[in-house]
Amino acid sequence: MKRISLSLLGLILLPILPLWRAIFGGEGIGPWDQIAPMVGLSTPAPRGQWDVLQADAILQFAPWRKLVLESWGRFEIPWWNPYTLGGVPLLANSQSGALYPPHIILGILHVPYVIAITILAWFHLAVAATGCRALAKELGASELGATLAGCAFALSPFCLSWTPLASVVSTICWLPWALVWIERAWSRTDRWLPVVMTSLMVGLATTAGHLQVLAYSLLAIVVYTLAKAFTTKVWRPTSVLVGILLGLLLASAQLFPVLNHGSHSHRSGAASEAGYQGYESAGLRGWELVGLAVPDLVGNAAKSIEGIETPFPISSYWPALVKNGANYAESALGLGPLILGLVFCARRKAAYWKPLLPLLIVGTVGFLFSLSTPLLRLPYFLVPGWSATGSPARIIFLFILAGSVIAGVVASHADEGNKQKRRFGPLVALGALVIGSIYIVKFGLDGMRPLRGLTAADFSALMKADSAGFLGISALLALVGVGLVGYWIYRDRKPTPVLLAGVVGYALIAGPGVRTGPTFDKLGFEMPQVGRVAVINPAWDTWTRANAVMPPNLCALFGIREAGGYDSIITKSVKERLDEAVGGDSATPANGNMLMFPKSLPDAEFEKLGVDAVIERDSSGQIRVRKL
Repeated sequence: MKRISLSLLGLILLPILPLWRAIFGGEGIGPWDQIAPMVGLSTPAPRGQWDVLQADAILQFAPWRKLVLESWGRFEIPWWNPYTLGGVPLLANSQSGALYPPHIILGILHVPYVIAITILAWFHLAVAATGCRALAKELGASELGATLAGCAFALSPFCLSWTPLASVVSTICWLPWALVWIERAWSRTDRWLPVVMTSLMVGLATTAGHLQVLAYSLLAIVVYTLAKAFTTKVWRPTSVLVGILLGLLLASAQLFPVLNHGSHSHRSGAASEAGYQGYESAGLRGWELVGLAVPDLVGNAAKSIEGIETPFPISSYWPALVKNGANYAESALGLGPLILGLVFCARRKAAYWKPLLPLLIVGTVGFLFSLSTPLLRLPYFLVPGWSATGSPARIIFLFILAGSVIAGVVASHADEGNKQKRRFGPLVALGALVIGSIYIVKFGLDGMRPLRGLTAADFSALMKADSAGFLGISALLALVGVGLVGYWIYRDRKPTPVLLAGVVGYALIAGPGVRTGPTFDKLGFEMPQVGRVAVINPAWDTWTRANAVMPPNLCALFGIREAGGYDSIITKSVKERLDEAVGGDSATPANGNMLMFPKSLPDAEFEKLGVDAVIERDSSGQIRVRKL
């Protein structure tokens, strides 16, 4: 009992490691230091490379959390956001998590939003870790093997890189617990408790707010349940289906307004072949799979390339140069060398495969969907609303969850079977790593598609300049890790604290981790009392930090009402009104949900939008507020 309680406590405390700057240094989650110059503050040089997706931590989630928490602090339901796009629904914006129970509790307790975001990040990573541990134990893992699985999932590059984009991890973390209670629906004599607990997990995941990830989670639950029924020959999916429906019903006060609001979105529309081509292109490519063992083989989104002259800073995450819209978080599929080595060490005829089969099927479905195989056409054309979701690469979390749990179970049975066969697994993993490294270098040197004016020679120089980054220390650590697994298996070892420390240590070294920065609560320019403002931003770039002013939705942090804005769901009428005002597409090429003014308009046009002041940079580069 003492050992069990210590391992559980360890997983609860585990998120301290990636979040230490936010917990002990008082920083905020997200690249706050990258955004500070945009509000006129003079700050030290930002840490790390610009990442436009990570900027959403401040532009979207910080304002939404602030508004939701303050509303519950007044014991009011957070119906409305008056500061963005002239006023937009807040509860009907799913990612605001307006009715998510942890948000309600923190709001009533009057926890400041920056601290609340850190608490929520810790909580959700801990829920993910302990849920993965519980699932691994249900499927036959030992205590240490289950703990290893929890560490691998919660500290995976996917979970850590998505932590600043809060709704993703807060939705994902409830899936392992839902699968735990599905397993117990087959092992318990009383069926009502698994139904109740499954409905609770689904309800929490739904109110957490990321509907695309929720759809993937529900898909995983259904596939897992059907696979469980076929492998056990015991038909109990009805109980699980009732649990899903009850969970959605519990969250209906938030879900139904979101679905109704989404039906009026400027992005809603019937699925089409042309739309599918764009959707499919966002999936993972085969050459990205080399990041399975070593995430840094595809670069590190937090670091820029040194030693190559270009007109803009280049992230060492080089797939962004060869694939439109590529982002590290979207393709963060790394399991790490130790976990991948353990999976390779699985014995084909081992008894533990039968209970693992449903999870293996779920992981395979996630893997195939993320690669945009023809299987992806089924939900795209058959499921209403699926065509409006984001990149299919995000479903890779199902594969990472399955790999983490399988590794924990395999490690728990490492001393079973033939020693010679067990020795072969790490050699296969090592060979795959070496072949993958050769393949990625060949792709980079010979097969790249130049973007942004870079030639093949430029790209070769880029890879050579960063060779120490993604072909140096990380590859070396991976080789050591696979070798450690080989020796460990050969010596008939079960999970040990040393192996567990290796998994945790490598997870914290590889990838960009959780982005944090010093927060700000004031503007670097004088802001007079005005009714509604228009912010002039000629550019918003995915490649480098633009010389922007108060990027969309940031005004909400300071209680400034804005004519432009940034929201997860924007109605067609609002988009059309701003398009007419700017005389073209008001959405930036970088993000179709980010509406801004690329240039100043005649005062009469601003007045039609209810604008009485303009925020812009003058000829000297200073931010100024010009009243109309």
